[in-house]
Amino acid sequence: IALVVKSLGNGFFDAAAKGAEEAAKEIGDIEVIYTGPTSATAEGQIEIINSLIAQQVDAIAISANDPDALVPVLKKAMDRGIKVISWDSGVAKDGRMLHLNPSDTNLIGETIIKLAADHLPDGGEVAILSASSTATNQNAWIEAAKEVLPTKFPKIKLAAVVYGDDDSVKSTNEAKGLISSYPDLKAIIAPTTVGVVAAAQVVTDQKLIGKINVTGLALPSEFKKFID
Repeated sequence: IALVVKSLGNGFFDAAAKGAEEAAKEIGDIEVIYTGPTSATAEGQIEIINSLIAQQVDAIAISANDPDALVPVLKKAMDRGIKVISWDSGVAKDGRMLHLNPSDTNLIGETIIKLAADHLPDGGEVAILSASSTATNQNAWIEAAKEVLPTKFPKIKLAAVVYGDDDSVKSTNEAKGLISSYPDLKAIIAPTTVGVVAAAQVVTDQKLIGKINVTGLALPSEFKKFID
């Protein structure tokens, strides 16, 4: 079973791989192939999937960098008898047999805004630092967040949505750009581990703790030092 992730070197996916190995031992007679591109691109995943088809793996479980671009190659995999599911970040229905959604999309969208709003009683400007612009799950959460803003969080203004591509250098630069472009910014919301860590480090380095909050979705082990 190939576990194909958005990119290697991401703590969230390393944790998922550990869980996959534990499940494989529990089930027995399962070999997990943990793989993914070095950067979070659909092209990188397509290349890997073609290689897995050639290896004749029995199944592919993928967190997609693009919901539509992967469909043709995953249909090819299914035509060859390979079972395909998506998890975390989904593939369009034609490209998989089922999708495992980690949580309710609307719940996550509302919660990431609420986490910022709870510390902004007077409201203010917030910005979202996401992963890639084609990431299925992040885009769905952002749309859900936008929908609840006018009704549940009228004092919160979404100033910008930027994309760090789950790359620490780009995410850092995007966080710096947000702070520079929006002098009244009160919070950066990052629905991705890489973005949370990058934004928190920028806020720390620029001595803006208490002036700009950072929140979102990330592994506790990744951002523990910033909470401390």
